[in-house]
Amino acid sequence: MNDFKFQLCKRGKKFPTSELWGYQPKVNGIRYAVQCGRPELGPSELVVLQAFGRNSRLEIPDHIREAIVKKIFPGAPPGTILDGEFQYGEDDRSSWSVIGRSRPPPIGTFYVFDCLYGIGDRAPFHRRHDRVLRKVESSDGIEPVLCGGYHQNSGPVEMYEYWLEAGFEGMVAKRMDKPYMPGRHDVWLKFRPK
Repeated sequence: MNDFKFQLCKRGKKFPTSELWGYQPKVNGIRYAVQCGRPELGPSELVVLQAFGRNSRLEIPDHIREAIVKKIFPGAPPGTILDGEFQYGEDDRSSWSVIGRSRPPPIGTFYVFDCLYGIGDRAPFHRRHDRVLRKVESSDGIEPVLCGGYHQNSGPVEMYEYWLEAGFEGMVAKRMDKPYMPGRHDVWLKFRPK
């Protein structure tokens, strides 16, 4: 039985500046949580636990599925979950209708921003983010989402402006000391241009 639920952001009004916060780019894509190594399915079977967003029934492209199974999950505990966003093309907003009609799925990138060791993992975000950095390499349509502020000496204003210039939708501020909490909470705050 799948009882996984996404942790969601609240809309932020003011950038948090405490050292307890880290900052990641906001990707404009389709949110996916994928799991590998469930005992009932075998170590190489990838399962989509939840998808969120327009065209969320879109299948994961084979090259990304293969890269996740072969490069990320070996050595990870059974039931490991990757939470991230698939982005198809450079301008996702203009490509939704094309994506919905595409068979096979279009080429894209899976931006991984969280790694849980199973449903109910209570590790704080800084530990889960370290897993992303250790396990996810930039290759074959997969990109780790780095966390500014915590791992880099940059403030939220600089991070926000940098990611907007780089073409991202905005920024997500996350409390580094909090566990993954299904539902919408103020420990993840999103910021986008008005």
